[in-house]
Amino acid sequence: MKLSNIAIEIIEHRNNLIKNYIFGIEKEDIARRTALFSLYLELLKGIDPKEIKEVIKKRIQQPNSPPIFPYDFSSNIITANSLEIEEEKIPHKNKKFDYIVGNPPFFEIKKDSNKTEHDFLEKYKTEINDKTLTAKQIIGHKQISQCFMLKIKDWAKPNTKFGFVINSSNFYNEKLTDFQKFFFSYYQIKEFYELSKVKNILFKKSKEGVVTIIFNNSPTNNNSFTYYPIDYGLFLDISADTLVIDENKSFQIKQEDILDEKDRLRDYLISNQWDRKLLSKISDNKKLEEYRVEKNFRGLERATNSVVEKHCGISFKELSNKEKNELHEKFASEKYLNLEYNNYYNIPYIHDAEKIKAFKVNSYNGYINEEDIGKENNLRRPIDKELFAGNKIVFNRKGGKNKATFIFYKCYLSTQLYIIKLKDDKLYHLITAILNSDLINYFLSLKYRKRIDGNFTKIDTTAIKNIPIPKYIDEDIKDEIDDISKKLTNGIYEYKGEIADKLNDLICDLYELGYLEKRRIKDFFAENREVNEQDLKEYKKTLKYAIELYFKDDFDIKTYIGKGLPFGLSAAAIYFKNSKNQPTVKKNLQAMINQILKENNNKTLLKMREKIFGDNAIYIIKNNKYQSWTKTKAFEDGQEILRRFK
Repeated sequence: MKLSNIAIEIIEHRNNLIKNYIFGIEKEDIARRTALFSLYLELLKGIDPKEIKEVIKKRIQQPNSPPIFPYDFSSNIITANSLEIEEEKIPHKNKKFDYIVGNPPFFEIKKDSNKTEHDFLEKYKTEINDKTLTAKQIIGHKQISQCFMLKIKDWAKPNTKFGFVINSSNFYNEKLTDFQKFFFSYYQIKEFYELSKVKNILFKKSKEGVVTIIFNNSPTNNNSFTYYPIDYGLFLDISADTLVIDENKSFQIKQEDILDEKDRLRDYLISNQWDRKLLSKISDNKKLEEYRVEKNFRGLERATNSVVEKHCGISFKELSNKEKNELHEKFASEKYLNLEYNNYYNIPYIHDAEKIKAFKVNSYNGYINEEDIGKENNLRRPIDKELFAGNKIVFNRKGGKNKATFIFYKCYLSTQLYIIKLKDDKLYHLITAILNSDLINYFLSLKYRKRIDGNFTKIDTTAIKNIPIPKYIDEDIKDEIDDISKKLTNGIYEYKGEIADKLNDLICDLYELGYLEKRRIKDFFAENREVNEQDLKEYKKTLKYAIELYFKDDFDIKTYIGKGLPFGLSAAAIYFKNSKNQPTVKKNLQAMINQILKENNNKTLLKMREKIFGDNAIYIIKNNKYQSWTKTKAFEDGQEILRRFK
């Protein structure tokens, strides 16, 4: 058979498959046309261009020959809204599919959104296992992606399999329990790929964390699923077309544990088993809520946009956020805020959280008069003006790290800041130090901080209330912490270098943490830099200490920084016998890279292992970043190696 005839058969076979088995819905017609064009390209994929030209030539030259693409599948892809509930407009109505994949939008359904979306939220209902479920019961924060997770039930068979890319907040936000309960009750999860840490290379425009989920249409039934916490891993410096899944770091989660709230997916997102163990120990203390005076957490809110629009005679509709902010500042300066202190404007005011630094107020936004606060529309009146008087701790709501300071005088503050007043005045300096500490920043980042790897990182009042305070406060350690905290507040010390290290060490002692626990917290905030020989020397020393008691014979550890090699990799090797008969670390690393390039030349998804176990050697391969070669990582690598030999 001629090659051109083989090409014709391949095209016709693929064409028939698409006609009979592939269907879709696109909201915009241009997206529909793009989808159809992509499918036509798939018909020709892998066929030599010369053969395609030969097929076209043959079809043109032969009278009454069938078309190049004999089966028209254009009606399979429909221009419609997937959330349509009007009977005559529902796309693919009454059709059922074996596989459904998608990437629904991540936005919230707002007042000016399409009527179809609003109708879905208000009116949609479906029957599942003889139970009526409505969109109102399930959809939280009006998230359109959640609507899709409910709607796909209409097109599913009992054994339908799904694959969806969806915003991760649906599964980590504690206020979306209704949706989470629905999803984990009525679907059986098979694989959960947490992509939030690599969203910048996969979804450049996404401001939210992203997950990919493989699941089916079965109920939970004691199901466990594989959770992949995907990071840049070995290929931190490779092109954006490559993503590495380290199967060593995957683990099983029982779906019922999520439903019973024994487990939280968020804990797996940004921590490993050692972090979770330490977080549990830190959590097993008193809570800040026990020490706090019951008052509002947040300060004054600016005037509403409509008030500022009316005052300035300008509509906000077409303005950028920067321009809106400038008009708010103009309104403030004309109505209640003065840059300079005088007899009338005599109370400092802080609006911007950036004005607060660890242990100090950097500057004020200006000065305010108390009478102006109560004037209509100037500011939204706080619940209690006493919140701003006397002793208080102030710190930022948003940002990657707490910056707290003690303020003993009357000072008005904006809603960008949290305000804490304590029952016991003797604890202000201690708790200010605790809030600034690496320990509490580690705790909040892993346990509560929202969108830790995205925009708008913040902590909420639930997190503040649950900040752990030691059950037993050693008075000698407290006195040392108080002394340093006071001197930092008064500007005698600066919170950096030896002073910061000493204070953080004292706070860890207050919580009764051991050396490795202290080291874990310190390494969590390790700088983002290239590893050097001294780092690897410390890594080797710690790794040897972690495992040497468990091996009868002595062993040797060698390391190599792979500068100049592809992918930016470094390696370590543990030799259990004479290293002269073993491949060197450098040769093993080069061989592995060559194998990857050979086998995965055109692939965008790689599954591989960080650790290679040979007959008499173990090779550990990671990227060149210091965070991969800290003492903490040496301990974790040692524990993983020991588990392999148990």
